Amino acid sequence: MSITRTTDDTLHWTKSTYSDRADAACVEIAAAPDSILVRDSKDKAGPRLTFDTATWDTFLTDTVLEWTKSTHSSNEGPNCVEIATTPGTVRVRDSKHTTGPRLTFGTGVWETFITRATGR
Repeated sequence: MSITRTTDDTLHWTKSTYSDRADAACVEIAAAPDSILVRDSKDKAGPRLTFDTATWDTFLTDTVLEWTKSTHSSNEGPNCVEIATTPGTVRVRDSKHTTGPRLTFGTGVWETFITRATGR
């Protein structure tokens, strides 16, 4: 595991979507070149947890991602895809095999795909 030193002016911190009020105690995350940093939103200068990207990806996949079924899916049967988004990525999985393999795309690649697939 490598630690990359960064300063706050080079990081984009994002508050958890589970926080529903401006004054709520919560966590914030930032992506560094090879890691994800987590800090307390009430103590921005305090200690930070650092996770390598593979560990963070496993955590998200197994715990907090909100999966959305394709709007082109009928309600008759599970044959469809689902997506979940994180800062910088879009995950895609088969709705029949929710614990199976997943594809991960950068948001730019995903937006290009959607634009070309829908003709927008």
